[in-house]
Amino acid sequence: MEGVLSDIRNTGDLIVGSAQAKDIYDEVSHQLNASIFRMSLIDDIPLPPADDSTPSSGWLGDIKALMEFLWGSVQGTPDPVPTVPMPVSVDNVISQIPCIQSTSCTNTDYLPQHRVVIEDELMDIADDYMWVQYETKDDAAEALHNSPIKELGDAIGSEVWAIIGGGSNRILKIGIGYDSHNAWGAEEYYEGNEIWHTHPAQGLPNELEISRQMKPNMGSICNNGAERTSYVSAGDKLYKTSSNSVLNKSYPYDFVYSEYIDGNWIPKFRTYERGRINTPLPSCTGN
Repeated sequence: MEGVLSDIRNTGDLIVGSAQAKDIYDEVSHQLNASIFRMSLIDDIPLPPADDSTPSSGWLGDIKALMEFLWGSVQGTPDPVPTVPMPVSVDNVISQIPCIQSTSCTNTDYLPQHRVVIEDELMDIADDYMWVQYETKDDAAEALHNSPIKELGDAIGSEVWAIIGGGSNRILKIGIGYDSHNAWGAEEYYEGNEIWHTHPAQGLPNELEISRQMKPNMGSICNNGAERTSYVSAGDKLYKTSSNSVLNKSYPYDFVYSEYIDGNWIPKFRTYERGRINTPLPSCTGN
């Protein structure tokens, strides 16, 4: 064993992963095995129990520790698991979330450190819009469409949303869905209110969104003739659709929505067949 230890004695180094480390491991392993075997054959040299952990007699533990150290020198130290650095700006967040580029993000793509930065930014820009009294709900939606709130959502690849108070035309709540295709969190405020949200992937409004919004409002819709409105900002386009576009309809049917163009709401429609968006249409008749 003297030969293989001479290098480490002279240099003070044990090069991880080197042939030198492998040689030392093999030689020490061989020498220890032989020595322990010889000692066990001599009756007058009592061996302490193998599990004895006292410093003077915990020989098996000492050998195990030595061999693990040497084996670590042979194998090398594994690379540490990479950690995501704490972002300091929204631009840093964007650089750390690859799915933003393809607008395919889901809830798990936004880590806690990302959300802290995003929500701080949202708080800074939302104050100018919260509780402002707009003349109409359309005006509130237009203000949100042209706001840095929408720009933030588009930048981080997530739907952002706002609750416009039914009858008050004030913006009551603003939130982030942390999903490229869902405004999670807005559903808590559907009852009695209008919803504005973004489509980072720039898709058109659809029946599923307005149907979800109608569920907690069916009593007032069916009994009092109330109408709920959903606004969608997709790219540079602002759309709206209402509960009347899907109420008491059956497939196939024309899904009606409007696009805001040069200060006017221009009606448009798409014909839906069952299966394209596989959801039951809200009905007051029970059919």
